[in-house]
Amino acid sequence: MSSTIRGAKLIGWQNDLVREFLKLDKDERLVVKKCRQVGCSFTFAQILFYVAINRRKSTSIYVTTTNSAARKFFTDMADFCKSSPLVTLNYSMLEMTFWNGSIIYFKSSESQLRSLSCKRGGILVVDECAFLKSDIWTSILPFTTVSRANTLIASTPWSKRGMYFTFYERALSGDPGYHLIDTKDYDLSWFISEEQKDEYRKILSPQAFRTEIDGEFMDSTSGVFGDYQRVLLSPEDKDPVWCGIDFSVSVGGDDTVLTGFNKSKQQCLLYYDNSIQDPVQRAEKLAEIINSYPSIKKVVCETNSMGSTFISILRRKLKRPNILEEFTTTNTSKKDIIENLVSLIGQGQITLLDDPKLDYEFGIFNLVELKNGNYTYAADTKVQNSRDDIVMATAFAAKDFGGNKGTYLVRGR
Repeated sequence: MSSTIRGAKLIGWQNDLVREFLKLDKDERLVVKKCRQVGCSFTFAQILFYVAINRRKSTSIYVTTTNSAARKFFTDMADFCKSSPLVTLNYSMLEMTFWNGSIIYFKSSESQLRSLSCKRGGILVVDECAFLKSDIWTSILPFTTVSRANTLIASTPWSKRGMYFTFYERALSGDPGYHLIDTKDYDLSWFISEEQKDEYRKILSPQAFRTEIDGEFMDSTSGVFGDYQRVLLSPEDKDPVWCGIDFSVSVGGDDTVLTGFNKSKQQCLLYYDNSIQDPVQRAEKLAEIINSYPSIKKVVCETNSMGSTFISILRRKLKRPNILEEFTTTNTSKKDIIENLVSLIGQGQITLLDDPKLDYEFGIFNLVELKNGNYTYAADTKVQNSRDDIVMATAFAAKDFGGNKGTYLVRGR
């Protein structure tokens, strides 16, 4: 092909990211710690295009948190080239095939990730890495093994734990094969003005502003649950006794969550899913998991919304339907079980599983003042992927553990 293909114009830190990427030797990793809305996804798109166009028959793989996020990034890249005869776009499979034989796959932690690999100079891009489950790395790290492909690892920061923080620390300390670009080190005024930052500071929670706008790791002592990370643990006893379920009525949105504690009040079971479309199949999946644990004595289920329908299906599918306990969520009952959970965590009477989605939901859970002078608890709706499904299922499971209930969190009101 004789003509020249030019990429988009990049600004500031984006140019350094590209230059650093082009200097990578085989099997090296470039870690990106990013603020939100500073053009990281745009730059990744340019790098993926560069690799596909300049490295004939290469295979690159982009991985992110959810199918919807993978589809959005694919669609954004497709908009750049949908009228070009040089690229074939497969919207159902989320694949781009180029005239020179190169291909880019767009995947998520919800995808089938086995049997993929980067080839012939292709790269692995892992986006929003801080919010991926740790066990996904057993699937995606082998993508680069055979070809010794480069990996771009990026995220807005969150907790000072997990794989992303490990990658970040290694890059920060200059470990061989690890390189770092931190958008916090650059003038970002072209992307976000001081006036915009001041507005975000007014409307976002301190946690959300610190991580998403300032691009800093979370202070674990903030939020309703305080330093909840000190009780994160992976217990040896995997047999749940007390369980809670938070049902989801939609697909691709909130998660349906089943969680459980063992006899030592250690969280040992955490299942979440938002991909099963049929509500009957969703309930049947929960029943299948519960039936596999004869140790379970109680399962607390919310009756609100579609809860009663799910419970009815569960009762028919369970070997021991009498273990189900119904719970009606009101503002008062929600405050009771959340404040009970806060007390249990604060006193170290329970442990929680070390899971990034759990970590995220507990970190963004806040006290919310109501117009009538009352208060409630909810996830911070101004942050990305604002959900509290795991928090609520955990509160259901632990509601009878005997923490000190009360309104101590709002003393002085």
